[in-house]
Amino acid sequence: MTIAPTFLYPTPARRALLADVAAGRVFRDAAGEDYVSGERKVSVAVRELEAAGWVELGAFPGQDVESTGELALWAPTPYGRVIAEVRVLDFGVEASPQMVAEVGDPDEPRVLGHVLHMPDAPASARWQINIGAIFSVVRTRRAAWGELWHRACIAYAAQAPISQP
Repeated sequence: MTIAPTFLYPTPARRALLADVAAGRVFRDAAGEDYVSGERKVSVAVRELEAAGWVELGAFPGQDVESTGELALWAPTPYGRVIAEVRVLDFGVEASPQMVAEVGDPDEPRVLGHVLHMPDAPASARWQINIGAIFSVVRTRRAAWGELWHRACIAYAAQAPISQP
């Protein structure tokens, strides 16, 4: 699996576009423009998801879309398929840990990682993100949420059995 080169927050609009991609409704035409079922042009948004590693152009083997004039569907990557499954729970600064990334049944979740707030640490390392044996540090709470979510998605995509859409 390729690690996503950039990070995007999973906004409702991005999640909705990813759901359209997973359902096979987003395609690239022969002119190189991307559409949702021919209705709405989404080229800029799809390029953003592609740069973040959420989607890839699912061209058919042996076909060059530009030379054949055929349509090509976008497909979610393994990373893109787990985005909707990973949840980050924020318990506040007074709790320990402050944030937890989990998947599965909310009543019996599988914890992927957590965030610890270290108020006595230098300002550059106040938030520690732990996923398995790997940890990193960031400066802000928002960055800690994003880093936890991003790394949990990478870890879960690498572990989870992924079926083709």
